[in-house]
Amino acid sequence: MLGQIKPHFIFNALANIKALIYTDPELAENLTIAFTKYLRAYLNALGKEEMIPFREDLDFIDNYIKIEQSRFPGKIHVTYDLFYDQFQIPHFILQPLVENAIKHGLCKKEGPGELRIISYLDGGDICIVIEDDGIGFSQALKRTVDSGIGVENVRKRLAYLLDGSLLLNSEVGRGTRAVIRFKKNDKERR
Repeated sequence: MLGQIKPHFIFNALANIKALIYTDPELAENLTIAFTKYLRAYLNALGKEEMIPFREDLDFIDNYIKIEQSRFPGKIHVTYDLFYDQFQIPHFILQPLVENAIKHGLCKKEGPGELRIISYLDGGDICIVIEDDGIGFSQALKRTVDSGIGVENVRKRLAYLLDGSLLLNSEVGRGTRAVIRFKKNDKERR
């Protein structure tokens, strides 16, 4: 997990906040708060295998998205369709998938794009979907994407901590859909 810290994200966020101090001080203040919350959650979670409430992880993700939206104004639109949210997940399961959707899907697309985060129950399974309408990738690139460090870490942690799985589907020009699936545990069955 330590290998996933991306200094360029930190430097870009700080440079963006610095520029906004002169052009939009209120937005600079809001982004400073979002960035501080993001870093605090990130640093507090490093090296921990504990589970956190899904909503808490969404707050972490939301701060990340706010920072990226400030860097790419008008480019990233987000929709949350949370049909079920009373469960816990490990730290850093969603963030690499959201980051990939933004960095490799939406930011490479001409014009604005949509990122959707969906959660629901499917029988005894909890499903979380991260989908974008970005540039997508071909089946020829699927092996490269599947073996990327972020996706591989998510898969390993899902399997180890939740006996869960990650399925990626993508279509060039249409976007990418990542589906996380794991069993609802006894505490969450109530």
